[in-house]
Amino acid sequence: QLTATAVCFGLAHAPWSHLAGGVRLAVLLGAVGNTALLGLLYGAVVLLSRRSLAPAIAAHGVTDFLVEPWLVLSALAAG
Repeated sequence: QLTATAVCFGLAHAPWSHLAGGVRLAVLLGAVGNTALLGLLYGAVVLLSRRSLAPAIAAHGVTDFLVEPWLVLSALAAG
């Protein structure tokens, strides 16, 4: 279940690969793969917190706040 959830989480973030303009397989695989890994970690947090979503949501918020602006700037600069 954890692996399937992580893969779905990665696939849900696939549109991020289009920010650089066009579709490049390496960028798509990187975006989906790295996000699936994060999904795996968030899923582990849910399991370790006795199935509470709050810690995983907080971790996702911290990731969005610290990492996402740089990802957007990098993608836009590459495009």
